[in-house]
Order: sequence, then C-alpha cells, then structure tokens
Amino acid sequence: MKYITALLLIVAAIALGLTVAKPSLLFLLSKKYKNTTSVSSAQQKKQEPILETDTSSCNESRMLTAVKRCTVVVLRDDGGHGTGFSIRDGFVVTNKHVIEGAHNLYVVSASQKQKVSLWNYSPTFDIAVLKLSQGGSIPTCTWQDSSTLTLAESLYAIGWPNEAGGDSTITKGIFSRINHYESGLEFIQTDAPLNPGNSGGPLVNKCGVIGVVTAKESWSNEKLPRPLEGLGNALSSHLVAPLVNNLIAEGKDTTIPAVTQVASSQGKAQSSTESIDVPEAKAQLDISVLKNYLSQLKDARGSWEKGYEYLSREEVDPLIDSLNRQIVFCETLISRIESNSTMSQDDLFMWDSVVRMSQESIALSKQLNEKINK
Repeated sequence: MKYITALLLIVAAIALGLTVAKPSLLFLLSKKYKNTTSVSSAQQKKQEPILETDTSSCNESRMLTAVKRCTVVVLRDDGGHGTGFSIRDGFVVTNKHVIEGAHNLYVVSASQKQKVSLWNYSPTFDIAVLKLSQGGSIPTCTWQDSSTLTLAESLYAIGWPNEAGGDSTITKGIFSRINHYESGLEFIQTDAPLNPGNSGGPLVNKCGVIGVVTAKESWSNEKLPRPLEGLGNALSSHLVAPLVNNLIAEGKDTTIPAVTQVASSQGKAQSSTESIDVPEAKAQLDISVLKNYLSQLKDARGSWEKGYEYLSREEVDPLIDSLNRQIVFCETLISRIESNSTMSQDDLFMWDSVVRMSQESIALSKQLNEKINK
C-alpha cells in the first residue's frame, strides 16, 4: 500500500476528484454568543501580491546563494531538528510537525543561535510561523509562484538532513508534477533527495522559493514503511504563501502544540441560526459572487473567534483553520481570475476544495454550537 509519510510524521491525504456542488454553509456561532463586532480593518485590508511571477531575470546561482542565507536550522530542546526559512523580517516558516511537542525552540543562522517563539500555525496545512526574539534578524527569501514551474525544471532542496551542524546542504532534482488532495493540500512532486531534517526547508528554483519541503512517499509492509526514492513532496508556494501571510498578520505568541492526535468527528448535529450560500463551481465563476462569499467567510471567522471565550483552543482551532483555508483559497482565486479573466483547471480544483471544506465547516460548527448551548 502506498502512502505519504512526512519527514517526521505521516500526512494523510486522498486524491481529489473534481465535483460541482452548491452546499449551504451553516457555520456561524449561534446568536446567543455571536460576536457582532465588525470585521477589523486588518481583515478588510486588501493583501499586496506576495508571489513573484516574472521569470525573465532569474539567475540560478544568485538565487541559491540568497536562499542559503535565509535558511536556518530549527532546533528543539529534545535534540530533534528541522529546517526553516525567513520569508519576512523577524519571522521563520517551517512545518508544524517540526515543532510540535517541543518545549523550547531555537534557530541557528550564520552560526548564531537565537531563541524563537511560536507565532501561529495551521494544523491542516502543516505550516508553522516562528517569531524571532526582539532585535533578531535573518535575511529574507522571496516567494516564486509555483504555477510558473515547467516540466522537468531543476529544483533544489536546502536544509540540514540527518545532522543539525555545519553548513546547509543542497540536493538537486526536477519538477515532476503537482499533486492535489481532497483536504486542499497542493504538493510539488520532485525527485530531489529528501531526508529527516529537511522538513520545513525551502524548495527552490532559479527564481525563488516555490515550496516548503514536507513529505516523502513510502510503500508500507507489515513491519516498517519503506521510503520510495524520487517521490518527495513540498507544499506549493501557490498554496502556502497567502496562508503564511495570513498566519503572520493574525498571529500572536502561542503555546507549542502537542503531537497531533486524530480528533473524533462524531457528534450530535444542531442547526445554526445563520447560513452562507456557496456559489456554484462553473467554468466562469462570477467574481462579484465570489467576493461576497469571501466577505461572509470573514464574518463567520470573526464570529467564531468569539468562541474562544466559551470553548478551548483545541476545540475551536480546527473550525478557524477550516475558515482560514477557504479565505486563502478564495483570495487566491479572486486574484487569479482578475488577472486571467477565465478559470483554469487548477482554479476549478481549488474551488472544488472550497466546496468540500465548507462541508467540514458545517460539521464542526454544529458540534461546537451544541457544546456552547448545552
């Protein structure tokens, strides 16, 4: 049996099949506890473009040198380590599975060790953002849109496989394909050698960072999984760049999560008091309808942020994360449609993921409303 194993944990994912649906999202916090505060100006502010798409002036040697400077070792206090990189001054991006279960975290850049705190994370996308201590600084990398990748293009993984000491290593491979999954994950498949310790590091082409090294595929048997060579996976910049942008903008010093446990999805359903209509996925999605849906998603998120007053973070986080994923996808779709006028097959896959995630939000919100109103 074939499955994808993260370089420090197992990532479960199912191949996405395109469907067209129009569910109704019943996922607002019940009126009894609804947060009536308007969406903050930070939420309403239009994001600046964060992905570079121009490839005309790219230089491979120059880019690899630059990315090596912005890549760091992420050290755990229990002796484990992974890789990370700075994409904005004062912040480091890595995988969530690199840091979960640790008590203290550090990064090493240019032989200088700095303590860092967890600023924010996405439990679904396996992304964590670390914040440098006051006054700390690391050179920053540049995102390159993974949608610009060409077949068999050269890719490089930078990090610290196996050992955390010394200079970072660079391994080379090619771009094989993009893998889409039902959960909304989008992976770049490459044959660049990846090993434990590479997790959270940048996957780079001649223009910039096009992905976050996350997983390696394996065959399993009755005793021990057997890694498959040449089937490495990195979360695409097309997916994670806007997510990281949101995690930084909305983060704060956060407790490091324990090792992920699979939560039960069972629970008695309860009708919510408000609903949101999801536009249908079709060859040409009305941009005004999509923008309206995005606005309602942000209202729903603002409503459920009030839920932290009544429920634990562990209970509310999965719903907030589900809403954040839909917001990121919708903002990305709006930007792509405004630029290209028509929807591509990738856009349809992304929209289908939004529709599927809406069902996840419905189930989660019903369970939480039931707990709140007991």
